Amino acid sequence: MRIDAVQLALLCASHFIIYFAYDDMSGVRYHSDYEVVFHGQCLSLWCEALFDKKNQRVIRFRFDADLKYEDGEVEIDGSVKDASQKAICFINNYLVGCYG
Repeated sequence: MRIDAVQLALLCASHFIIYFAYDDMSGVRYHSDYEVVFHGQCLSLWCEALFDKKNQRVIRFRFDADLKYEDGEVEIDGSVKDASQKAICFINNYLVGCYG
């Protein structure tokens, strides 16, 4: 399965926003796993956000996906680094709006 890096980053960031709680953080890190159906295939997603020292802004966002019940790999097209920066912007705008 092929997926665009930006699509995957924003999919992971969206699930981050849905489930995020400061109580679930470990220091300045937040890690989570999600299962989603994308184009008819079950994906296992994970993401890790590293916050600044004040826990106000995400400064690093890592993400990936695996096929859940099928053989094969998820191939990511495009720049993961650029996609990560878009996800960071998306998440930080959410955090400012909600936790201001």
